Amino acid sequence: MAHKLGHETTISIGSNQLKLSRDITVNQGGSEVDVTSRNSGGVKQVVLGLKDLSISFQAIYDASDSAITALQGSYDDGKPVSVTLSDPTLDYNGSWVCTQFNVNEPIDGVVTVDVTLKPTVGTSS
Repeated sequence: MAHKLGHETTISIGSNQLKLSRDITVNQGGSEVDVTSRNSGGVKQVVLGLKDLSISFQAIYDASDSAITALQGSYDDGKPVSVTLSDPTLDYNGSWVCTQFNVNEPIDGVVTVDVTLKPTVGTSS
């Protein structure tokens, strides 16, 4: 079995690799649709409804980094950005919108941003 280490994963915003990123998390979930009936034997039964997908990560803040400014712009104006995540098994590439862009300013540490991306429709920049 081939293993891929976390530090080998890359994330690019447009054509700019975000080299200042830290931990990246791909969040997969979905809504539950209740299909319980009188034939369920007294047990609640569900099926997977709409799937929910997001990518969240932390990055060191650098106002001159093109990927950081594109993410902030996506949050500010709601426009999609093109995202490429180098995952060997699943396809997370395409148009995404930044739904969270939180700036962390610790008194004894480097300024970072926490970013959440969700898939969207439309043309990405």
